Amino acid sequence: MKKSLKIIAILIFCGMMPVSCGNSNTKDVSGEPEYAELANNIFFTNQPLYYYKYTDGSGIKTGYFLSPDPAASGGEKVEDIPKGSHIKISKIYEVTDGDSKTIRITGEIIPTPTTALEYEMVWTRDKPVFGSRE
Repeated sequence: MKKSLKIIAILIFCGMMPVSCGNSNTKDVSGEPEYAELANNIFFTNQPLYYYKYTDGSGIKTGYFLSPDPAASGGEKVEDIPKGSHIKISKIYEVTDGDSKTIRITGEIIPTPTTALEYEMVWTRDKPVFGSRE
């Protein structure tokens, strides 16, 4: 039962990705050399992070995001993620809007008491929130 619920959650999340990143300015760059060291790898959080649930203005589209901000607007805090937690990066997307470019990553936080938590977040190379264990 737990496994089938996890599969259903993964399918829902994958179905939401085109909606949340479904504009023509979004490109999967996971396979590009610049991001090869990130995609499909597991890292450790180097600071506390916060797991939020958001719902769009009409209350229909729901998803989860990860933020270093303990009081981020636009979502309901679901869980505190302590420093040193494992974070998997699955996909990396480049989102362009005019002259600006944003990098979004998706993946999961593992392990948690029950199951992995799927997330999406904006990634900034200059301010990484995860790294390899030293």
